[in-house]
Amino acid sequence: MAGRGAGDKAGEKLRLILKVANENGILVARILSPDQGDREHVAQSIRMKDRSVEFYLVFISAAYDGIMNDDGDEIDGTWKQHEIEAPLVFRRVVTQ
Repeated sequence: MAGRGAGDKAGEKLRLILKVANENGILVARILSPDQGDREHVAQSIRMKDRSVEFYLVFISAAYDGIMNDDGDEIDGTWKQHEIEAPLVFRRVVTQ
């Protein structure tokens, strides 16, 4: 799954891209921000159970907790980084 969302950091909108893939039987999540140089960060852990999605990025002190919709094309949740909490929705993007 590749998804895009927009977060809010100190009143400034930041675009985020979430990539989730099964790599050799292991679920891996990567996140990057085109507004911050496209540097990719790999989540130290990701958990998907039923419709719940959680991942943690220790290097940037961030976490995300959300619920996937019934169609599996949107995750509605909360981005937490340092003392900031903001609503964040990732929507599936079809890549070719």
